Amino acid sequence: MKRFRILTKPTNVAEVAEGEILASQDTWLLEAETERRFMKRQRKFRHKLSTN
Repeated sequence: MKRFRILTKPTNVAEVAEGEILASQDTWLLEAETERRFMKRQRKFRHKLSTN
């Protein structure tokens, strides 16, 4: 079972994830939000490493 991760809000969940239809669009939004936050944190962390 493949899951496609997206960072932007999809217009139609079924279009974005062929084969796997999620229960609600909220799951997508939540996942995208978490991913964005995670990437931000990683960027900060890497930046801190490179500056010291």
